[in-house]
Amino acid sequence: MKIQRLEISGFGRLRNVEMELGDGVTVLYGRNEAGKSTLLHFMRSMLFGIPARNNPLERYEPAEGGVHGGVLTAS
Repeated sequence: MKIQRLEISGFGRLRNVEMELGDGVTVLYGRNEAGKSTLLHFMRSMLFGIPARNNPLERYEPAEGGVHGGVLTAS
């Protein structure tokens, strides 16, 4: 399976993010607090399901409100 595209409506501090992942290995890097771990949690949530509402810290509700979740396209 290859993840091709991420469309994040709202997940933690990430909002309205679209990302195309090219062929081969993709390396994501950035400063501390740039959102790398949040992006990882988003991918896990899209693949394995968003945690239940009774666990708000694991859900990564949008920090500024709005639509929660997004789309992960894989082939």
